[in-house]
Amino acid sequence: MEKMKKWFQSHEKLTIFLALFSAVVIYAGFNIWQSGRWSIWFDESFSAFMIRHNFAEIWHYTSLDVNSPLYYFLLKLWSMLFGHDVAMLRSFSILCGLGVIIVGFFLSRKLFGAKTAWFALPLLTLSPMLVRYGTEMRTYTLTTLLIFGATLALVIAAKKNQRKVWIIYGILAALAMWSHYYAALPLAAGFIWFMTTRWQKDIKVRANLLKVFDKNVKWALGLAFVLFLPWLGVMLWQVAVVQGMGFWIPPVSFMTLGNFFGEMLVYLGVNGLKSWWLLCVLIWLILAIFLSVKLWQSNKKSRRNYLLILLIVLVPPLTVAVISMPPLQSMFINRYVIYSMIFVSILVAFLASADLKKLKKVRIVFYVLTLILSILGVYNVATYGNFNRDTNSMSVAKTIMVEVATNLSERTIVIADNPWIFYDAVNYATDKNPVYFLDSSTEYEFGSLAMLRDDKIHKIKDLAKFVKSGQTVWFISGSSNAKNPPIETWETLRKIEVPFPIGDAKPAWAVEYLVR
Repeated sequence: MEKMKKWFQSHEKLTIFLALFSAVVIYAGFNIWQSGRWSIWFDESFSAFMIRHNFAEIWHYTSLDVNSPLYYFLLKLWSMLFGHDVAMLRSFSILCGLGVIIVGFFLSRKLFGAKTAWFALPLLTLSPMLVRYGTEMRTYTLTTLLIFGATLALVIAAKKNQRKVWIIYGILAALAMWSHYYAALPLAAGFIWFMTTRWQKDIKVRANLLKVFDKNVKWALGLAFVLFLPWLGVMLWQVAVVQGMGFWIPPVSFMTLGNFFGEMLVYLGVNGLKSWWLLCVLIWLILAIFLSVKLWQSNKKSRRNYLLILLIVLVPPLTVAVISMPPLQSMFINRYVIYSMIFVSILVAFLASADLKKLKKVRIVFYVLTLILSILGVYNVATYGNFNRDTNSMSVAKTIMVEVATNLSERTIVIADNPWIFYDAVNYATDKNPVYFLDSSTEYEFGSLAMLRDDKIHKIKDLAKFVKSGQTVWFISGSSNAKNPPIETWETLRKIEVPFPIGDAKPAWAVEYLVR
């Protein structure tokens, strides 16, 4: 054992490379397998449809929605290199997830040393939420990567106070805001921590502020502000719109808290946290609180860096919960604060590896329990895929389009009865089965439908003129609406019923009609 330890120490770079390579293979392998299994769903299909436009149009349509545009810009560039296949588009998020694991390893090492970094690596690799959103065609793993990178830059800058490092921090902070507005919360938490590293009790507040905001810090903050400034007005307008018109997000409740911990640890919502699942999560919470208190009391050497992780883990979800209270609109969705959930991996690693000799067995139990829960969580990700717990359903557009394609003998158009299933289905369209939607059945009140309001390729304004007598048409719906022909004279040829693999939502339908 001692010889092995010496060998690893003498071949440290090789050991780190092999460990990170193994983590990359495990994470990438699982997510590549996952990326083709599940049908694209609305949030992803919105991203995929967005990048069909040029960069100026992406800017415009994003401004009408509730997001910032960086992810769409990068996904557009990615599609120009690798095409528009769903699995390839999802692979960009896999790449960002790999970046989180690598940066997270070095961040743990910088904060707490090599031992904590080694403890953190398996937990980062098997983090259920990082695995789940590694195949999501959305900004979540990109935002997490930028937050991890900005935090690492902040830690280095706080120690060395070099302008070039502060400039890197400013750029990463601005990019994080360009990827998701909630990035402001961990950035603020990190800066609060930085202020504590410079704040001195024996001098006046003004002197402390001058000490905190020296020229390098002003450079970083000024650069971040200038870089984000072109989008600042749009962000403020979007926030005002959301607060004014309301939103689909449910109010904060005990269910919110249960879902947060359930998804973070084992990727299960409250309804799934029963029996042994619930007991394990409760034990984990008790051990986490107990060890956190003990570590804070006894390990003064690492207390300051430990504070940084605590702030990033706690401040974002608590802040979002508070600002989601009436009279404000609720804005709490777990994936919006995914970075806090993933930072828990570093927190657990530190609690398990810190110098608490009297609690060694407790620390081992805590770490092993976390690792087991993470593995079970990854299993649940493979089981539930992109199941939407808010609507208790999941998209089956891929299944419908595959079924439709197998029944085609010649070029046949596919008509979606609503814009939501159109967004999903159009990503599986081919030259033989193009997908369209009915203008008459679409209300363009949401910003996410602005692209369809301006669409000149997929929109059918007059169905009777669009189709010809004797032509066959597939009509698809996320409900039983497809069973009713849009024009009474059409003759039903075949019906396909596609049940949702998870949840109790009504099945989706596809019906082939002969135009009369």
